[in-house]
Amino acid sequence: MRTPPLSAFSASDLAPLLDEEAAHWQSELFWDYSEVSAAVRAGLERGSLLGRAAVDEGEPVLLPTNREIEENFWRAIRWGLSGALIDLRTRAVRPARAALEELIEWVRPVAKELGAAEYLGIPTANSAERQIARYEERASLEEIYAEQVRPKEAAVGG
Repeated sequence: MRTPPLSAFSASDLAPLLDEEAAHWQSELFWDYSEVSAAVRAGLERGSLLGRAAVDEGEPVLLPTNREIEENFWRAIRWGLSGALIDLRTRAVRPARAALEELIEWVRPVAKELGAAEYLGIPTANSAERQIARYEERASLEEIYAEQVRPKEAAVGG
């Protein structure tokens, strides 16, 4: 994946994408996206849009259904990192941690380019997992709560 600046594109370069988005918004959400699309085109032509575009260089575009996204959202809320998510490409269930590790590796080159790679990371355990572990170690609920609200230094990279 490359991330060239938006200034590298003209409105005609992105016209198919903008047209597809306008059709999607109209058919799915019954919203007229044409004014937004026109503003983006004008900004591209003037070179006044800042930012970068992610270019997938031949990778197929994944279009999951709302239901599939909701299912993974529910799984993430219910089970966190110790649970499993549905791989939206293969429809196989896989550990959430593995899915996040793969996502981080996919975005790492772009994060390095933007100076944000040091912020990518997955904690060894999330808050709920740490609390359960402390409870299983026979810590009192008061001790567990105190540990959660005690100020800590900001962790970088997990």
